[in-house]
Amino acid sequence: MGCTQPDEYMDLIYGQHETDSTLDSLLDPQKFMREAAKPYRPLRKGALKFIMVPKDMEAEDTPLWQIAKQLRSTYKISADTGSVPKQYVKTRDLESAGGSIYLVHDDESVVNSDLELLESMEQRYFQLLLNDGMSRKWFTDENETETDFADLMKRNGCCGSILLAKDTDERMEGVQTVTPDTLSDAHGSFDYVIIGYRNSLVGLSESKLLELVFATMDQVREGGSVIIPPETYKHFSYGREGAEELLYIKRFAIEAPKQGMKGEVVGTNIGR
Repeated sequence: MGCTQPDEYMDLIYGQHETDSTLDSLLDPQKFMREAAKPYRPLRKGALKFIMVPKDMEAEDTPLWQIAKQLRSTYKISADTGSVPKQYVKTRDLESAGGSIYLVHDDESVVNSDLELLESMEQRYFQLLLNDGMSRKWFTDENETETDFADLMKRNGCCGSILLAKDTDERMEGVQTVTPDTLSDAHGSFDYVIIGYRNSLVGLSESKLLELVFATMDQVREGGSVIIPPETYKHFSYGREGAEELLYIKRFAIEAPKQGMKGEVVGTNIGR
């Protein structure tokens, strides 16, 4: 095992690389034989996921970098982030894969879970991996209904520390308000985080949108909740389903709709 795989990656999984065995066979044959006689017991679990491109396409962005960074087992990402747009062909072999993600973790179930997520996204939400620029191109923010954040907080029972992330910094009593430019001022342990961006999302690449939304979700404490109203998630690729997929990627539990809710998506940080 090894070949062209990074030696440090193989070290994490097996404690050695094939070059170690090759050198042992030449320089210390007795050690080589002792190691060869040991039971096969990898130190950790690893997998290499090749991204399967479903059809010939021209990609303007590679958001799989933002997705992979959220996975618990990601070790390394190999994907072209050079000049765009870039032509991809339907994956038929290793050479035509859309990129690769190296996974490693102590827990085999974590690696399997991340693999299953990536495979599901290939089939259902491929624009979140390689984006052709069309998944949100149709959207404008003209003649939109404004979100009534006070009403949203009331019907969702928001209490404790609340962060409202939106386009402008108008203050609300008892709530910390941030914009994309001031998000870094937040302290990262809120009971409720409301993602209310709208104009800020128009024109963003898929990667930049994911980076902003994930960074905002990171402000939720364990046991806390994030709320995404329809006026925000309609800007996402795949709309409501896309919002739920982003919560799933962040390992938030998606809450069932409650009486009085008006289409918002709610997720709870269960801390796993």
